[in-house]
Amino acid sequence: MTFRTPRPVSADKKTLSASEAWGWEELMIIAAFRYCCGRQSYMVGVAAEWIIKSWQLFPPRLRTLIQRDLEDMFDRDDRDRASGDSHKALGADFDRQAWEQVRTLWKTESALPPEKSIEWHQQQVALLDLRAAALRQEMLQIEQRHAGATTALTVRKRQIQTAVSQGLASFDETIFPASP
Repeated sequence: MTFRTPRPVSADKKTLSASEAWGWEELMIIAAFRYCCGRQSYMVGVAAEWIIKSWQLFPPRLRTLIQRDLEDMFDRDDRDRASGDSHKALGADFDRQAWEQVRTLWKTESALPPEKSIEWHQQQVALLDLRAAALRQEMLQIEQRHAGATTALTVRKRQIQTAVSQGLASFDETIFPASP
């Protein structure tokens, strides 16, 4: 097994990158989550709250891993409770309740912030489509008004084409001032 040599973090640095904060391959997130699963401790609530707050920052593969592991723990906990076992996979009732809060991240769409919902993305695509259509229309009007386009009009046409082709992601309205 090869151990990674940690890179020192500058003392004057105010923030950490994800790899610095969460460790190599997000190992610290996985370790904290797995350590807390099944514990009967205040740390379960602390970890669950942190996971909920940080969920959208986690890489998709990590969210999948947490979901898989936690669903497995719920299955085991359900069997433990059904059999009357004194040891339960998710710990005491209040520990299970904390993990149920984490579980809502993938059980309900409402747990996602509005800017992450499918509906929000669909609205953004529709707005971009409308803006792209308006830009295409403006481009056609320019071509019709100025059959022998000057250099400035050619540049503007290229700007419109670039904005449309880039999905208007970084389109700056100042490039296209309002018509007089």
